[in-house]
Amino acid sequence: MGKRLAVIFPGIGYHCDKPILYYSRKLAKEQEYKEIISLEYSYTGKNIRGNEKKMQEVFDVLYQQAKIHSYSYTTP
Repeated sequence: MGKRLAVIFPGIGYHCDKPILYYSRKLAKEQEYKEIISLEYSYTGKNIRGNEKKMQEVFDVLYQQAKIHSYSYTTP
């Protein structure tokens, strides 16, 4: 099988160490994914849900954080 990449995307308030993402990463390792990237970013804003302007602001901030440097890379 060729190279396989898993990218773990956390949500606001739901980090990569939480159960769903932790076990997803573990499953990718068990399935012999060659590369696993867990993105890490942070945002402290509140009352985002349903507010289109705030959601766009959050997206822009987190996108820049993910683009710059904040991920951890693991190999199985």
